[in-house]
Amino acid sequence: MPPSRDAQRKHVVIGLALGVLLEGADAVSADKGKFTFAFNHTWRTWDRANKFPGINGPFPGDYIWLGLRRSGNRQMAFAAWDDSERGWWIPYLPMEGLTLEEAVDIHSDERARESDWRSLARPFLDRLGGSGVGAFNA
Repeated sequence: MPPSRDAQRKHVVIGLALGVLLEGADAVSADKGKFTFAFNHTWRTWDRANKFPGINGPFPGDYIWLGLRRSGNRQMAFAAWDDSERGWWIPYLPMEGLTLEEAVDIHSDERARESDWRSLARPFLDRLGGSGVGAFNA
């Protein structure tokens, strides 16, 4: 049985956080319109999107947005999103002692690996543009 729609969303939300961190960004805009527009465009061109059929549809960014809102409450997630900094989503690694490289290795599977998460994150960040990508930990 294939993973549920919610399990697919969780996997992509974590993978996007890892990809954003791998690409060196500390935060992305929490403006829902800006976020979903950038994600929708990126998702349509990502070559691994077909591995997550539960997310495909006219507005995948709205579905991922809901996943970001829930990600901080998930147990045993390798990456999550924090919205405590007004106007920003901040990706982070919630498991103490786990490096980014270890989290990516654990999260990688036949659907998407490190290079795939990077190839989702890079155009997403580019689409958000300079004002949509923040640096808090630099």
